[in-house]
Amino acid sequence: MALLAKTVLFIFLLIPLLLEIFRKLFHRKASPSGTYIYIVKFLKRMAIILGSLAFFGLFIGSIHWVSKFKTREVDVSIDDLPESLNGLRIVQLSDIHLGSWANNEPMERAVAIVNDLQPDLVLFTGDMVNYSSNETKGFETILGKINAKMGVYAILGNHDYGDYVPWPDSIAKANDLQKLEAFYEKIGWKLLRNENTVININGSTILLAGVENWSATSRFHRYGDMKRTMNDAPDTDVSILMSHDPTHWEAEIVKEYSRFDLTLAGHTHGMQMGFQGLGIRWSPSQYIFKNWGGMYQKELGNQQVSRLYVNLGLGHIGYPGRLGILPEITLITLTD
Repeated sequence: MALLAKTVLFIFLLIPLLLEIFRKLFHRKASPSGTYIYIVKFLKRMAIILGSLAFFGLFIGSIHWVSKFKTREVDVSIDDLPESLNGLRIVQLSDIHLGSWANNEPMERAVAIVNDLQPDLVLFTGDMVNYSSNETKGFETILGKINAKMGVYAILGNHDYGDYVPWPDSIAKANDLQKLEAFYEKIGWKLLRNENTVININGSTILLAGVENWSATSRFHRYGDMKRTMNDAPDTDVSILMSHDPTHWEAEIVKEYSRFDLTLAGHTHGMQMGFQGLGIRWSPSQYIFKNWGGMYQKELGNQQVSRLYVNLGLGHIGYPGRLGILPEITLITLTD
């Protein structure tokens, strides 16, 4: 936080510094005018003010906004939706990052918010931990309290595989992933690893597919296998895919798996900084991810629409806070 604030300070101090260098190089004999002195003093004061504001904002973001959970409600209209699925309530959670939480109280509040929404389904789109399964200790009872009529389903994110830990060998890494799988089983969440399941609701069916982490960039491993994920997948009234990295949607899903009415992703956190309001949506994340937060859709022809919703994450990693991009719980309602 101090470094980020100093960066703001440095940028604004750099301007009067460059002005002074320019003046000494090209106007060495001339004395600085009153206007010039005023401008330099003004820029220096602005640097101190803006640097202080940046630090204050980052500090508040780390002790208040970091756990100021925001519920976003999104309606997804699907043509020819069966009446029994009309109004179906799906809560999406993503990027919990248990290793970043200093205590259990915020997570208890988040679970209470989820249950108050009375979801039919809860879908978690990856990154339960930062580095290893050890981070799950103490959260079993809390996360196990999430209630959904049709169950809680989950996938793995890039942080869940232990790729950011110097394990002594591949066996230790594999054992840690097995412990994480056991955690999901203990809390009653069904983990989908390149597989699909069909949910039957009063005679209507939903295909729910969960693919492992798949990224269009080389920075992250590709564990996802859509052919395996869709093995023996039947025709259903609605098809939903959970894929952690939003780059997967345009790179493969839209092109080859157009049957999905909705793809759910996370991963970006919106960089945990930005601004949303007054018709403005901005985050540094948009310079890295084309689809960084919220709903996106593509018309595929024949009245087919492919949709992607990117959840901004419940937890945090790196900067221990949120500034303008609040932790998100998404309520998705299917409508005709």
